[in-house]
Amino acid sequence: MTNKRQSITPAETKLYLDHACEAQGGRTSAELAAFLDVPPPRITEGRRRKWSITEIHKQLIIEHFGAPKGSPGTYVRAETHASLPAFFEHEVQLSRHRHLSQIARIVNSASFKQDLAKAMEWADEPYLKIDGEGRPDNAETRAERLERLETLMTLPAFEHWLEGSSHYLERLCAEYSDTPDKIAGMMNWATSHFNISLLRDLPIKDSDFPDDLPREASLSALTEELGIRLNSHLVFPTLFVLGHLRYSTEALTAATGLAVVPPYTPQMGLAIPSSSTIDDYVITGSCIYDTDEKFSTPKVGAPCLEAIFMPLWRAQPQRSFALTFDLYDNHTHDTPERSLSVDYWVSYGLAVYMKDNCDYALHLSLSDIDYSGTMHLYQPLGRRRDIVIPDIPALELFSVLEELRKWLGMPELPLFDLKSQIAQQGGYIPGARVI
Repeated sequence: MTNKRQSITPAETKLYLDHACEAQGGRTSAELAAFLDVPPPRITEGRRRKWSITEIHKQLIIEHFGAPKGSPGTYVRAETHASLPAFFEHEVQLSRHRHLSQIARIVNSASFKQDLAKAMEWADEPYLKIDGEGRPDNAETRAERLERLETLMTLPAFEHWLEGSSHYLERLCAEYSDTPDKIAGMMNWATSHFNISLLRDLPIKDSDFPDDLPREASLSALTEELGIRLNSHLVFPTLFVLGHLRYSTEALTAATGLAVVPPYTPQMGLAIPSSSTIDDYVITGSCIYDTDEKFSTPKVGAPCLEAIFMPLWRAQPQRSFALTFDLYDNHTHDTPERSLSVDYWVSYGLAVYMKDNCDYALHLSLSDIDYSGTMHLYQPLGRRRDIVIPDIPALELFSVLEELRKWLGMPELPLFDLKSQIAQQGGYIPGARVI
């Protein structure tokens, strides 16, 4: 933590005092001294680098007169990591947290809650209603339907439904690994209409269902008792995923490293912190290396919970269902804002900057867009991730870049070009003789 009473450097003091005297029409040294509550001679001394202001004075100047012009740089919004080893150490856990955060953004959005309420009807109203018939669809009635769904999710029978459906899904995925529409159709139909106690052992082929399979004590029967009727495509994947967000909190906590993951509720959503702190940066100094490349093997993220991540195609292990309410939409790439897919990085950008003190900053960007256009089978979701490592000691630069090279899958580092750029900028190259 910065000591607010600590003095800044004489050079920085001159920069801020010159700016404060000249900004917004200017002011005299006496006026600035009165504003900063210091003796007037101090301003002249500070502008001659013979006296230094404190951090408190610096903040006062910034708050009232803005900051002085700094060095040119590159602006980026990025997550911060203290070092590359720290980034690698937490990457899998961060990936799981990112996946859960992505799901939380979906279920917490007003549009999702509205669609969720609209996917339920009142059980005492006909399936096909004439305009004006039945209860109005407004904020009040939608809130009431979400309350009924909340009641459903608190029932022990719902937890049993979730457990049985999870086992049934595993069997369906093993049988129909490349047919997501079949999986979604069977999950919506079979887990809704048959006795909950039978779900884990239900047939996985349409032709194997006996005509007398019991339908009492089904999910549909439970919802009817609560006065609501579920849209035929609400059950899977949406209700299935929401159920796990409510009952798999211990597993989610362990996977993401969060202190606690509270249970999901239809009205409140899922309250979790962001997967990483995003900071604003202006990276100054000289860019000594800048490249954009494609991963030789894409980086596939980790799901927050295996039970709610169902890879749909063996050739695309990152793709999963989307939380929509349309049978033909929940397993396509057309709804990236509702997708349950994990991160899938196909390209990266890497830039290394030499700072004024000859240490370095690194900016790594990951994208699911293949700018070379060679990955025809993959449909990108438009995701991007920016990472900044702000302080890399000069003596550690090449060892850090070597570790990053391995992670990125680069065949080799362009060491000659790197060292040439460092030399041209007056940087330090370990082992090089300066003559």
